Amino acid sequence: MTYIYLIAHFALMLLWVLPAFYLNYRLLRNYPDGAPEEKLILLKNVQSISDKTELPASSFILLIGVLMILDNTFFLQIGIIHFKILLALIAIGLYHMSRGRLRRIITSLEGSGAVAGQGRQLILLRIITLVLIVSVVLLIFTLNGFFKTVYLIGSWIS
Repeated sequence: MTYIYLIAHFALMLLWVLPAFYLNYRLLRNYPDGAPEEKLILLKNVQSISDKTELPASSFILLIGVLMILDNTFFLQIGIIHFKILLALIAIGLYHMSRGRLRRIITSLEGSGAVAGQGRQLILLRIITLVLIVSVVLLIFTLNGFFKTVYLIGSWIS
């Protein structure tokens, strides 16, 4: 059962990280210079993609991680796992904060159109979240002796 949890955890992580890269790229590229109508369309597009990919993935990653720990308590004996869990929890919290900020900006743009400084806060939250996610991913890949997910998936492919 541990292998199923590892694969599910890895797949959900990809479902969260890849759209995060794409959406952050779009936000950084198009948001600062766009007109209010273009910003509204962009933000609704980002919210739509995020609703379908990032939100379910970030919610279920935590659940699968807890199931992995319950199934194999050995993970808690690895000191770096505590750091990984902390980074992941902070990233999930910041991600959900950025979703709240995104909703507020969309509501403001649909109403009065004033979003003084909220766009910068959204972009900053998304960038910090992305940095934390990348840190967790790099942690997983550099500590391959502890994390067998990549090895397991590679062995199934070949």
